[in-house]
Amino acid sequence: MGFLFVSYFILCFVTYFLPTLTALFFGSNRAGEVFLINFLLGWTIIGWIWAFVWAVTPKKLQQNLIINNNISADRTINPIITQPNNDNNQ
Repeated sequence: MGFLFVSYFILCFVTYFLPTLTALFFGSNRAGEVFLINFLLGWTIIGWIWAFVWAVTPKKLQQNLIINNNISADRTINPIITQPNNDNNQ
């Protein structure tokens, strides 16, 4: 009787924290957030699914765009406009 109770408890514990264990196993960089969502909202099905989806999706890295505006005032950028060649060699 005691063995079945302990086995059931361990199975329930592992199932409940499966999103956290998955995040730790795959080395997710948001394992802390997954643990908090899993711990606080894991008892709801939506919270458990949310934590599991977060555990398996990679975190998007922020991309920074650097614009160099070091163009002096005396320099202007003019587009090159080509004129049609009007050679009338008749």
